[in-house]
Amino acid sequence: MEELKSTEDLNISFDYSESFLLELMAELLRDRDFAIMSLPSIRAEFFKERKLFKNFFILIKDYFTEIKDTPLTKENLYDHAIDVAERNKKFELDANLKILIEMVFKKDVAGNYVFQVNKKLIHTKTNRFIKRASAKIGLMEGYKHLVVEENYDLMKQTILKSLNVGITDTGIRFFEDPKNLLDQFKLSREHKSRILTPIEFINERTRGGMGKKELFVVVSLPNAGKSLTMICFAGKALLHKRKVVYYTLEMSAEKVAWRLIQCLGSFTEMDMLNTPNLVLDKLNRIQEYISIDLPSETGESIPTKSHKDVIIKSFTSKGCNINTIYSHLTLLESQGFIPDLVCVDYADLMEGPKEYRSEKRAELSAIYTGLRDLAVERNVAVLTASQANRAAFQLKDEVITMEHIAEDIGKAAIADIMISLNQTSAEHTDRVYRIFLMKNRDAESRGHPIKVPVDYTIMSIGNVVGSMDIDQAIIKP
Repeated sequence: MEELKSTEDLNISFDYSESFLLELMAELLRDRDFAIMSLPSIRAEFFKERKLFKNFFILIKDYFTEIKDTPLTKENLYDHAIDVAERNKKFELDANLKILIEMVFKKDVAGNYVFQVNKKLIHTKTNRFIKRASAKIGLMEGYKHLVVEENYDLMKQTILKSLNVGITDTGIRFFEDPKNLLDQFKLSREHKSRILTPIEFINERTRGGMGKKELFVVVSLPNAGKSLTMICFAGKALLHKRKVVYYTLEMSAEKVAWRLIQCLGSFTEMDMLNTPNLVLDKLNRIQEYISIDLPSETGESIPTKSHKDVIIKSFTSKGCNINTIYSHLTLLESQGFIPDLVCVDYADLMEGPKEYRSEKRAELSAIYTGLRDLAVERNVAVLTASQANRAAFQLKDEVITMEHIAEDIGKAAIADIMISLNQTSAEHTDRVYRIFLMKNRDAESRGHPIKVPVDYTIMSIGNVVGSMDIDQAIIKP
């Protein structure tokens, strides 16, 4: 059989009417909410038989991705089209595209659009368009996985994912199911729905640790324990049978993994060098432990269908932005790995949206807003860190507070929970941190700093392992 390299080699028809496609482009440009909901599900391949509209779509999607907060005018769109043409060889800025842009933006003397769109009808038709086009691509890509690769699991995942698209979330109807709202509230306040941290007093103050759809920020001076703390938080989550993705922008992925081995198994570097078999045995028992679901109502412990794990991905600071993380998470999701916790080590090093890069304060606010949006949209807890400013080096009370957040105090308004790591020279010798709860959006914060043990030899802060009897973990046949 002839090798299939991409969907471009397959005979898929996406020949939709010009009138519909023009109405779709007009509505994407005129209704920002509609664009935000629709654009993630629409692919340039949907327009492959209509090159003019494919270029129009590429321009619109690039505009909302790159300079989404700039006022959308005909002039701004023209200027951005020139920029896109320079960056994207597949994009052509020709006279016909300029005519379409002119048509979409043209208004009469009363200020009404000359080209009219039936909003209700185009929203319904667009949802159908997305579902049909995505299903066609999914079926063809699934066919390729089956015939060329003989990968049945990937074929199934590809087809199922292609069918689960479209604009389906219209929002919550307040009076539709108030009991469900109360049940969800109760669940959000129960420990089992949150992700425990190694620091017990943080778990107590936050009713169970990190919550999904929340942004948790660790603040400290440079080289004062941010990464160590985040790795231990990731380890604690893993031991509580949660899936974790860890993005590192400073250390290599291997170094993060080595530190994770240390904190999970209470190993020193010498243990890892001199007794590797003992280390591997402990790691195997940990994997067995986390691969058994908690007992059900019948008392049975059931092996999980998909092993819990930590995915560690390294990026350069210039190579990591919000869109990069979204893309990587989408790749993992296509492989069946949907995390509970996403760690970004750390946000201050990320690259912000292009339009904010000239102003560091605005860029950081945009980065933190993007991370919190990620938490909400992906239903994950997001953990990151921030560096304290220069004033924190000369603290009289030796506690990092809100006023010591580097560059942008706006980060504090965006985050749901913030803690600071505080340590004097004497406390470093005594192996102890003072943890200060700077912010807790949904419960009590402030108070006094709490002392927490730290052990640099095994890269551990607080109590990572806890009372879990990992050494006795056995998977029953």
